[in-house]
Amino acid sequence: MTGKEFRALMKISSDNGQKAVFAEYYNYVYTIVFNRSRSFASKEDIEECVSDVFAELFIRLDSGSSYIGDLTAYVNILARNKAVDLYRSISARKNIRSKISDAELEHLPDDTDIAGSAEKRETARLVLDIIEKLGEPDASIIILKYYYCRTSAEIGKKLSLSASAVRKRAQRALKHLKKLMSENGITL
Repeated sequence: MTGKEFRALMKISSDNGQKAVFAEYYNYVYTIVFNRSRSFASKEDIEECVSDVFAELFIRLDSGSSYIGDLTAYVNILARNKAVDLYRSISARKNIRSKISDAELEHLPDDTDIAGSAEKRETARLVLDIIEKLGEPDASIIILKYYYCRTSAEIGKKLSLSASAVRKRAQRALKHLKKLMSENGITL
């Protein structure tokens, strides 16, 4: 259905026009919102978000918008934006702070496991905290070697150590890191 067809239906009867759009796009909107919010929202939240999408759509199209193209893309964008708004709302209610930027959140694939991703980020943060407990230069060696894939020679040059000293310290630091991680109940 195009915006032009929608306006033609609205001229005949606004109720019939809205019912036609709702009937045509309900499953589409529900699928988008459900896929983007199933890991953090309740069924009621998802249904309310779907209703908000249609309310927003009808308000925008009734307000004299000159949109005449295919409504599918327009509905898709509205549904995605409302799902992002739902995430923000639920996060604010639960006082959750997300390290995902708004732009990243809008481009998440539909099958992204947000809860799993959050758990991985939390584990990564804990591992970095434990690495910091190793002290210098061991923490820097581990980070440069395993996070930035630097060679022992490059690390040695940066830290004023020989390459063999870097390898030996990395080996010792890894053993210490494994011990600290098991003490903190972290397994990878």
